[in-house]
Amino acid sequence: MSRYFKVATCMPDIKVGNVKENLEKIKAYILELNNSKVKMIVFPELSLTSNSLMSYYKDDNILRQALEAIFDLVVFTLNLDILIFISIPFKFNNAIYETTVVIKSGAILGMAPRCDFRKDNKSVFSSNENIDGIVNLIDEKNDKSYFVPFSPKLKFISNNDNELNFFANINNDFSYYTNQTIVANQNSISESIKIDDKIKYLKFLSKHYNTAIVSANPHISESTSKVVYFSRSFIVECGDILVNNEILTNHFIIEDLDIDKIVATKINSDKQFINESKDIYFDFDSVYNEHDKIDRVFDATPYINKKTNPYNFSMHIINMEAVGLAKRLNTLNIENIVLGLSGGLDSTIALLIAEKTKELLSLDKSKLHIYSLPGLGTSNMTRNNIYELCESLNVDLKEINISNLTNEHFKDINHDINNINTTYENAQARIRTLNLMDVANDVNGLMIGTSDLSEICLGFSTFNGDHMSMYNVNGSIAKTLIRYIINSIADENITKNKNVKLAEVLKRILQTPVSPELKPTQNGDIAQKTEEILADYLVIDCIIYHYLKYHYDINKLFDILKYTFVNEKYNYTEEYLKNAINLFFRMYKNSQFKRNISPDYIDIGILGEDTIDFSGPSDIETWIQL
Repeated sequence: MSRYFKVATCMPDIKVGNVKENLEKIKAYILELNNSKVKMIVFPELSLTSNSLMSYYKDDNILRQALEAIFDLVVFTLNLDILIFISIPFKFNNAIYETTVVIKSGAILGMAPRCDFRKDNKSVFSSNENIDGIVNLIDEKNDKSYFVPFSPKLKFISNNDNELNFFANINNDFSYYTNQTIVANQNSISESIKIDDKIKYLKFLSKHYNTAIVSANPHISESTSKVVYFSRSFIVECGDILVNNEILTNHFIIEDLDIDKIVATKINSDKQFINESKDIYFDFDSVYNEHDKIDRVFDATPYINKKTNPYNFSMHIINMEAVGLAKRLNTLNIENIVLGLSGGLDSTIALLIAEKTKELLSLDKSKLHIYSLPGLGTSNMTRNNIYELCESLNVDLKEINISNLTNEHFKDINHDINNINTTYENAQARIRTLNLMDVANDVNGLMIGTSDLSEICLGFSTFNGDHMSMYNVNGSIAKTLIRYIINSIADENITKNKNVKLAEVLKRILQTPVSPELKPTQNGDIAQKTEEILADYLVIDCIIYHYLKYHYDINKLFDILKYTFVNEKYNYTEEYLKNAINLFFRMYKNSQFKRNISPDYIDIGILGEDTIDFSGPSDIETWIQL
């Protein structure tokens, strides 16, 4: 079962110093969030008293009322299966500490004092990094006594799942951070012209520690004596802000944290932060309800940076690949680039990369040796794409028709030309590679390959055919990303009125069905469509991303696909997605031998800081299927 844990930040509208009224507001929000199946609530810093009382935190009336409010919340939550982080000023050993109280189902699990301070509160709150004891809290009203752990080192661990654990954090005091999955961050980020720097720092902490940070900041109703607050709150997961409050009057935000993702990120990271901690164990009645709808929105195209200008993002990738190719040419002390064009997506982006490389190295156009190699399955559509693409880029094109050589080869090996089997298809791919390799030798050049990440993962290439080259420029670019790059370049040329002819042919290539074109055409049209044979690359690439980055369990992958694609926008069925996953794992396993001897290519970083790792035995046998 996938592990999604529903959390919330709650920014109550408060009355400054009016603990009783603030308590009633907080209780109302707790009930509302409990009804929304939330399992954890983080309140802003000192939300019971307000965050702006300054010297009034020394007032015994305020201290007493704040503690009594905690007792009230303990009784109030007796039948609620929800974890609550809320802070108060608390007197301990003749000092006052800003302290997070952690409440769960009628119990106080622990109290964590803060150990860093803002300048205006240094004279009020004490700091003692070595506190580690038990406090005895006496609730006279309800005639109860609580013995509660009191330490900044508390780690709260769910008995239901030990990988679900929590750290209580006020402001950005990570002094005693151990290795928690979720940080409950009670913050007080005031509004300023440098607010973006503070938000970036929160993202940095989340990414650096490979954790989720649930950060709540004061509501706009907080005191404005010195600063103002914008009811900001953030739910950040491994450096990515999943949701943030953009409406000043909002009182809470809700999100489902992906516990599997956080744990996988920690495992894959070389950073481990395991400090001394004081472990507190507790129970949830239920943690992960697979029947509940989760609030999380999944990205169907996770390779694409949605926050960057599409053309700039695309050209950054083109430039990276071009620099990689240029370095390989310089290392080998050669200048000639050999490329076979098919009229499809992969060879198109390879040509764009070759053009950029020519520009980087100030090469003459004669150094690009571009070939069309039509065969027994080549369609009129792709042949036209090739010629118009080269014309729009002012690239010289040569043609080698491989049909006669293929037929002669069939005679040599006694293969019936009417038998449209694997031999029929693969022979054409290998003959194309034979021609291109020999041309490269003849001109002292480098034959570049075009197999993309999606094809490499599926093994959807002919061994020692299109599988092989002297250097691959597409090896870490997924098919959907290639589509995005080509479309972005086309749009840029149209919008800026640059090379409109190039834009037009790129748009046609985008509309051309993906095909190896190794089977006979039907009246000159493509008869072999890859996405009808396999599955849509949109789905395949989503599987590839989550598997390569997080190595998810097959059932987890299926859940992600369901949440992403079974809706009105995409309208895929669960059965289709299940078949796509089974196909992926079957083909991924069976093609390991191809990946083990693939040509060199650079990793452009589509998996973030993770490096694509295809290491593994070629003869792996066991594999799970849905």
